[in-house]
Amino acid sequence: MNNNKLSNIVVELKFSDPNFEASTALRENTMQQVDQQFIPHILAIHKGEVVHFPDTDTVQHHVYSFSKARTFEIAIYQKEVSRKINFDAPGIVELGCNIHDWMLGYIYVAESPLYTKTNASGEAIFKSLPSGPIEVNVWHPRLSENDIKKTYFIKAANTQPTLHITLSEPLLPSYADFDDIHGVGDYE
Repeated sequence: MNNNKLSNIVVELKFSDPNFEASTALRENTMQQVDQQFIPHILAIHKGEVVHFPDTDTVQHHVYSFSKARTFEIAIYQKEVSRKINFDAPGIVELGCNIHDWMLGYIYVAESPLYTKTNASGEAIFKSLPSGPIEVNVWHPRLSENDIKKTYFIKAANTQPTLHITLSEPLLPSYADFDDIHGVGDYE
């Protein structure tokens, strides 16, 4: 494996420290349709949060998901109409468009209030951590099932622990590797 630093990997921390108070303020999030793509390609949210689906494209879309975590359908709609969906169960929600088959997006609904995506340097930064053992889960649509199912553990104390994760398998091909239709870019 090379030592590439991967961005947009979802990192969720699960813990059992009853004294740790993480922010549980629910936010409203946005998953736009722009240039016949979902922006952002991967959105990480906490369970119970709402996602807006504005169509800021020059064409109409028909957004849907048949995912176990949240099934829904937003029929063809105009830009002026606001569509909101509540995501109250944790899991991966895969998005598609009935009109534009190449459109693919993901919403990672975290169970834990401690979650983020890795930055351009491949780092997931948390401002504060609970003490004791912390279960670390990582997810990205291009990770192999073996790497998604791996669970890492760290033990936090007063210092900021560092965990380096090396994938056991190469990333799966991106959608753009199969066909560069309609200007679809790299979905990383």
